[in-house]
Amino acid sequence: MRKQHEDDPGVDDRDGGTLTLPGQYEDAPDYDFRVANQDTPTEMLGGNTPPYGVPVVADVPEPPAPPPPYEPPTFTAPAAVPEPPVRDRLWPHLIWEIVLAAAVVTEVLLVLAQDDQVFRGDAGPALMLWVATAILLGSAAALSLRGGMPNVAIGAIAIAAGADYAWLVGAEGHPFGEALAMALAGGALAGLVIALISTTFGVPSWAASLGVAGVLSGVVPALVGYAARPVGGETPNVHVSAEWWLIGAAVISVLGGLLLAQPAFRRFVGRSRPTGDPAKRAGFVASIAAAGALAGSGALAAAAGLLDAANRGTSAGGYTGMAELAMVGFSVALLGGVSAHGRRGGIFGVVLAATLLGLVRLHLDLVGADKWLGAVISGAAIILGLVVTRVMERLGRRPV
Repeated sequence: MRKQHEDDPGVDDRDGGTLTLPGQYEDAPDYDFRVANQDTPTEMLGGNTPPYGVPVVADVPEPPAPPPPYEPPTFTAPAAVPEPPVRDRLWPHLIWEIVLAAAVVTEVLLVLAQDDQVFRGDAGPALMLWVATAILLGSAAALSLRGGMPNVAIGAIAIAAGADYAWLVGAEGHPFGEALAMALAGGALAGLVIALISTTFGVPSWAASLGVAGVLSGVVPALVGYAARPVGGETPNVHVSAEWWLIGAAVISVLGGLLLAQPAFRRFVGRSRPTGDPAKRAGFVASIAAAGALAGSGALAAAAGLLDAANRGTSAGGYTGMAELAMVGFSVALLGGVSAHGRRGGIFGVVLAATLLGLVRLHLDLVGADKWLGAVISGAAIILGLVVTRVMERLGRRPV
């Protein structure tokens, strides 16, 4: 046993251990009181550091600041940008009208190849009166389409106007001018009723006009009878002046096309062209424009019915032909380049389309075709007109 200090009990070499008691030491004890931080391993401390390390004082970080209170994001609505004025191109319609004019010339040559004397007989006035009636029906359909309010009741209005006129002249004894004015006013009134229903309830005009057509097909026969009535002796003989009726109908159509070619008037009439929510009711100005377009459409349809009755000499017995006349009107309008979506249209398209369809019907009569092909021609013209609508909508909008 070795002693290094007087208070040292010594080291017992037998158990290989040491026992140190308080007292005086030969050498100063080697204590290391350095403080280790969190990143200093205890093995780096010198002296008699126990193998398992010494107590260390770690740096305590400050608690993080509390997050700011949550505030929901706010969004500022962008300022309303006024919609630029609509600008439509007219040249696509004019190009299509040149195509129609070429088709008319071609059909005239084909008809003359069948019979070179056909226009000198009774077929000439009959053709001109049919074309004049088709122009008026096509103008009625075109005006309603360009107003964004398609009027499918033009056939019913035309038949009803002819029946009313024959009844007023024959049964009631009204003079020619008075009966004519009353029939035209009735057609305009039917158009106003369609506009009132459509704008008040925010419903499509084709549905409102279909309902009005159904009412006319029942109410008018109940009032004036189902039998065909003669138009009376005061009615002018339209066969001897067929060319003037044709010129008059063409002038009405072309003047309407020129008037609607003015951007301001075209935008006013076409304010009801569908945009956005279709169930939204039209505003006051749009309602006025729709009423004017449909009233004019009804009056033109009534004029077509009067001319048709004068051409035949009687009103339509049994009120047949409503659907056929409506198909003729819309086939002429759509084939003439009037957009099915409203507002857009040409100038001479209705006149050229009516002339072309009249010549095609005459050609079919000359070759002995069946009568039912007339309805097929009208339906095919409507389908072709829808293709024309797609082209006009694609090319007709001018970049602003």
